[in-house]
Amino acid sequence: MIICADDFGMAPDINEAITELARLQRISAVSVMAALPGLDRSSLAPLLALEKKIDIGLHLVFTSANALADGGRLPSFGQLMMDCWLGRFPLELAQKEIAAQYDVFTSLAGRAPDFIDGHMHVQQFPVIRQALVAFIRAMDGEKPYVRNSHVPFGRIASIGVSPLKTLSISLPGGWMKRTLIGCGIDTNDGFAGIYDFSQSDHYPEYLTRFTAGPVANSMLLMTHPGKEEKWRLAEYEALLNAEWITALATRFPRPIQERS
Repeated sequence: MIICADDFGMAPDINEAITELARLQRISAVSVMAALPGLDRSSLAPLLALEKKIDIGLHLVFTSANALADGGRLPSFGQLMMDCWLGRFPLELAQKEIAAQYDVFTSLAGRAPDFIDGHMHVQQFPVIRQALVAFIRAMDGEKPYVRNSHVPFGRIASIGVSPLKTLSISLPGGWMKRTLIGCGIDTNDGFAGIYDFSQSDHYPEYLTRFTAGPVANSMLLMTHPGKEEKWRLAEYEALLNAEWITALATRFPRPIQERS
């Protein structure tokens, strides 16, 4: 199971929590918000020191007002979502923004990302999805894998955690997964970690449910650890105390020769 911690770069307490969990091998992948101004080489360095143990990816941010490309501005999240689903968001802007964030990541990290996903699952929105797939297909050499949030109906029922929210996130994840497979782009097979953040007191139980049953190496568990916000702290503490999860945490299953 790929146990991925999102939002590295959002705040120092989040960076600290994620780095600690990576060091303890409670997680196996980290999504980095390269577009945020608070991220620099020094804050990324402790994470990069662990890169032989974890996948480090680019967490695309289209939810910030300031775009990196062309000094432009992005709409609010609600407007962005509406514009994308109605086909009104400019494809050229999506293409330029993805390229700009990718370039910032590679500049800060000194390497390409192992994978690409998006804050609030924006990589799955129409237009952005199209731009991202085209961007990756145009790459030379090894390409990053891309996250999808598809959860099979049977697993939604068996997990029994926030089924309506899971379904709403899973449906575009299914479209994303089919697109990626059709284009020959690597992606995860299975997804977990969706719940109502107001119910974070129950997260230790949810973590057990998310990881129960047959789990493929390429199934992905989304987490959001931190040390200040209540729901992030609940996730951090649950992952910190769950020593058993280390045995589940694997990186994306690429051939060994591609991981050297």
